[in-house]
Amino acid sequence: MLDKNGFAIYTKKEQREIATSAARAYLRRQGIDPMTTGPESGLAALGDLLRLDESTIAAQWYINATENQFKLFEQEWRAWRKKRCRMMRITRKLNKGDISALDDAL
Repeated sequence: MLDKNGFAIYTKKEQREIATSAARAYLRRQGIDPMTTGPESGLAALGDLLRLDESTIAAQWYINATENQFKLFEQEWRAWRKKRCRMMRITRKLNKGDISALDDAL
């Protein structure tokens, strides 16, 4: 959706998703695998991003997020890690020729 000036308008969920992606990307640029961190590290990364450029969507989400938005961020970060771990286990099994991993994928 666009405002009257042609700028994108994002929902809170979209803003949170952008912030989450930005936090993970920032951690990777710092040499940290986001899979090895918790949501607290993601929020700390957003704090760093805010200090670098407060005009970004991620920084604006961080500034304006409610306690509920932070809670959702944390839940989604954990869910993402859980999903990624599951995908990695299945991939490892398949790489070893274990086709039972296909059952795990369903």
